[in-house]
Amino acid sequence: MTFVSDTPRPSIPIAHNDHHAAPEGATFGNAILDSLSLVERHLLAPSLERVALRVGECLEPPGQPIGYVYFPVEGLISMFAGATPGTRIEIATVGSDGMTGPGVLLGDATAGETLVQAAGSAWRIAAGSLQRLAELHPALHRTLLAHVGVALRQVMDTACYSGRATIVERLAHWLLQAAERLDARRLVITHDALAGILGVRRPSVTTGLQVLEGRYLIRSTRRAIVVLDPQGLAEVARR
Repeated sequence: MTFVSDTPRPSIPIAHNDHHAAPEGATFGNAILDSLSLVERHLLAPSLERVALRVGECLEPPGQPIGYVYFPVEGLISMFAGATPGTRIEIATVGSDGMTGPGVLLGDATAGETLVQAAGSAWRIAAGSLQRLAELHPALHRTLLAHVGVALRQVMDTACYSGRATIVERLAHWLLQAAERLDARRLVITHDALAGILGVRRPSVTTGLQVLEGRYLIRSTRRAIVVLDPQGLAEVARR
């Protein structure tokens, strides 16, 4: 998996759906979609489209109406608060266990910035279509809202953790969760990209990575980080 900053490019459809996105008994590869009942899957399937996710792609510009909700299958997406690179900070990392745009189901269709950090693919649905289906089918709405509740608790947990943790602890935590979500030990990411994710200066990231490398928990180069000791990172992250 790669995850370096690049020029934003539009999503590339890789599969379209005339009927159901996945046949009966098949899985979507996203934990939220796969948790739905068969009836709920069939309600969503005609509106779902499989798209490629490209590194550096901006899925939603900040302050703009949300066009699509994404359910990643592979790859990694960052959701940011803050309007500019100098003020923004990642509030959620979304992999195959989650979805973007949770506010759509709560009546808030305004986006923070949403960027692809690792290439992959996702199922997406137009925000308006998801809202209409949720309004028409209360059971589907309740199921998705349960996942939104989990996502909001994770956002609050991240905010609380970021406020009390050191840069080294935050780096350890982020690298660990990225490796787990991508199922990969080698993460191709720049120090600049990590600084943008954590909302800190680049030299702070470089110093923090040197501390982790000195403890033999990672191996760091200019454009890649290899996780050597996940358990050690977890201990540093205190999670």
